[in-house]
Amino acid sequence: MRVRVLHPVPLFATAVLLLNDHFLKTAHPGWITGKLSDFAGLFVFPIVCVALSGRGRTLACLSTAIAFTALKLHPPGFLAIVRDPTDLVALPSVIASWFWMGRPSPPTRGHIAAIAVSALACIATSPPRYVRNYPRWETSAGEQQVGCAQLRIWIAKTGKEGMGATVAVRGCDIRIERALFEIAQQRIDAQSLPAGTGELYVPFAFDGNQLWNDGQRVGTLVLAIAAGDARSELRIPLDLQLHGHFRDRRQP
Repeated sequence: MRVRVLHPVPLFATAVLLLNDHFLKTAHPGWITGKLSDFAGLFVFPIVCVALSGRGRTLACLSTAIAFTALKLHPPGFLAIVRDPTDLVALPSVIASWFWMGRPSPPTRGHIAAIAVSALACIATSPPRYVRNYPRWETSAGEQQVGCAQLRIWIAKTGKEGMGATVAVRGCDIRIERALFEIAQQRIDAQSLPAGTGELYVPFAFDGNQLWNDGQRVGTLVLAIAAGDARSELRIPLDLQLHGHFRDRRQP
């Protein structure tokens, strides 16, 4: 089956898809730009499928509508797609595409190029707004005082191979004489013990995946700190948190 691709109507939809995915969504995020690509894409995609495969328009439109509905209502966990039933408002575009392909298509020069551009527009969509989220160690400990030094401690890095704590120091230089991460009857030594002022980074190496799989969600960061003549051992409670499986890439 030959369909009209090199025509102002599908070419306009292709242009809208490209412009919205690669400029408007970023420059003007909102409900309209969020749905505009769905309307344009659901019109163009069945046309591209028929143009490439030669199959009937009904099969292409039904397959597109079913796949789109399934992804928006029950997205698989391995894809960075957030469930959003409101996107189904764009489904009438599939019907419009079906009617459009019912028109006869005379041979035209540039037909192959138009198909290629439309197919590229369907594939080269903008990066997903939502990306995979991962567990991270967190602490609610406030500021700490050791002698002349004021300390603020947080977990700067969480990964498969361990974590890293940052100790922000004000007032005077400190020495971290000992640093341990206690979890599940394990005592893991820090890989280095920094000294000075400013932001000091204390890395720990361990199998983060195994701890998560074993259900270990609570640990303690132990820091033995010297500031001048003062010495103190700080015990900072840590929790391994997963704030949803996906996060908005536009949020810090």
